[in-house]
Amino acid sequence: MTQEKGFIDRLLYVIAPNQALKREQARRALRAYDAASKGTRRTSSWGARGTSQNAEVYAAAQTLRDRSRELSRNNPFVKRAIQSMSNNVVGTGIRAKINSKNKRQKDKVYQDWVNWFETTDCDNDSRKNGYGIQKMVMRAVSESGDCLIIKKWDRSRSVPIKLQVLEIDYLDVNKNTLSSSGLNSDGSYDFMGVRFNKKGDRIGYWLFDKHPGDPMSFSKVNSTLIKAENVIHVFEQLRPGQQLGVPFGVSSFLRVRDMDEYQDAQVVKQKVAACYSAFVSTESDPASSSADVDEFERMEPGTINHLRPGESVTFGNPPSVENFGEFSRTILQSIAAGFGTTYENLTGDLNNVNFSSGRMGWIEHHRNIEDWQYNIMIPQLCQKVWMWFLEGYELVQNGGRPNVTATWVPPRREMIDPVKEISALGEAVRMGFMSPQDAILEQGRDPEEVLAEFAAWNEKIDSMGIVLASDPRQDIQPTGIGAGRPADTGENQDDNEDIPN
Repeated sequence: MTQEKGFIDRLLYVIAPNQALKREQARRALRAYDAASKGTRRTSSWGARGTSQNAEVYAAAQTLRDRSRELSRNNPFVKRAIQSMSNNVVGTGIRAKINSKNKRQKDKVYQDWVNWFETTDCDNDSRKNGYGIQKMVMRAVSESGDCLIIKKWDRSRSVPIKLQVLEIDYLDVNKNTLSSSGLNSDGSYDFMGVRFNKKGDRIGYWLFDKHPGDPMSFSKVNSTLIKAENVIHVFEQLRPGQQLGVPFGVSSFLRVRDMDEYQDAQVVKQKVAACYSAFVSTESDPASSSADVDEFERMEPGTINHLRPGESVTFGNPPSVENFGEFSRTILQSIAAGFGTTYENLTGDLNNVNFSSGRMGWIEHHRNIEDWQYNIMIPQLCQKVWMWFLEGYELVQNGGRPNVTATWVPPRREMIDPVKEISALGEAVRMGFMSPQDAILEQGRDPEEVLAEFAAWNEKIDSMGIVLASDPRQDIQPTGIGAGRPADTGENQDDNEDIPN
C-alpha cells in the first residue's frame, strides 16, 4: 500500500520536481538495510555474489573437501568435532523397529533383517555391520560433505544385496551435457555428474571405476553411468536445488587455520626465549680475551662459577604469553559454533560448567543431533537401505514383498543427571504428558522388545521362586529390616519372635 503524499510533497513535484525526487530518495534511504548499503567504509570490502547454490558448490567443493580432510588429520579440535558428530548421530546404531499386523510375518522379517544388517553380510567388504556402515557414512558426510552407497547383487549372501560405501570423489562432477540444445537425444541432461530426465528427476550417476586420487590408478580413470535406483547419495541440503554437499564447519575453517598458526608462533616464541637464560658482558677488549671464552657454556643446577675481572651477568626475561587462554577460548567458541556443537564438547574443558549450563548446552547440541538424524541419516540412508532389503528379501522368499514397514530408533541421549532426569521422565508418564512407549523410545529401545524381555524375565524368576526388590509387581520394603522381602501387610502380627531386637 503506497503512502499518500503530503501537501509539501505534491507542491514540490509541481514547482521543483528535481528537489521532490531527492526528497523521496532520502526518505527511502532511511528505510533501507544498513547491511545492503554499498560504497561505505564498513561495506566497501564486503563481497557477496548472487550465484546459484550449485555454482557455489561446483567451484568450491573439491577444495573444501581437501582442506577439511587435512584439518581432520592434523587439527585435534576438527578431528574431535567430526568424531563427536558420528558418535552422537549414530552411536551404537540407528535401529529399525519393524511394524506389521501379522506378528508371525513381522518376527520372521525382523530376524532376517538382523541376520543381514547386524552382521558383516550386508557390507561389500565384509568388514562392518550395518551400524558400522551408518557411522562411516555420517563421518564421510561431516568431513567431506557427501557419501555414496552403491547397491550390489550377491546371491551368496543371506539377502542377495551388499552395500558398497564410496567417497564423493568417485562422482565425475565434470560430466555435463555440452550439446547445442543442452539435452541428450532422449531429453535427459547431465549436470555435475548426475543425469536428469525431462522432469528433472535423477535417473543416474556418473561414477569413476577407481578413486581419482589413488596412487595405484596407473591408467586413466573412466566414469560409467549407474542407475539412480542403485545409488544412495547422502548429504546435507542447505539450499533448495542444491546437488552436492559441503563439509560441516566450513564457516570456521579459516579460524582453525589462524589458530594453528597463532599457537605455533607462540610456541616458537617461548622456545626461542627459553634458549637464552643468561648473558655475560665484559668491559675488556673482546679481541684480547676471545681465546679464553667458551662460546658454548651451559648452566646446570647447583653450579657456582667465578666471573673474570670486568664481567657481569644479566639473566634473560622470557616474554610472557598474555591473554592466550582467553583468546584461544574465544576462537574455539566460534569453531564450535561453526560445527554445530558446544565449546565444552569440542574441547573437553568443563571448568566453567555447572549442571544448569551444561544441561542447556547439551539440549541445544542435541537439537542439532536430532536434525542430522531425522533429516539426513534416516530419510536418505536408513529408509532407502530398508527398501533395498525388502527388494532382495522378496527375491529370496519368492512369496511377494512382505507387508511390513520400519520406523527408526536413534541411540539414546546420555543423561547429565540420571537420578533427576529418570524421575522427571517417570513423572511425565504418570501425569499423562507422554506414553511409556515414547519414554522407552527416548532411551533408544524398541518398546515391544522391552516388554518381551520383561515377560521372559518375570516368567523365569517366578519359576525359580525369586522375589526381587526391583520387581514392580511386588510391594517391597526398600530399606531397614526385611529389605528385599514382601512388605508387611498387617497379617501374622504375632509372628515377631524371629525378628531380632
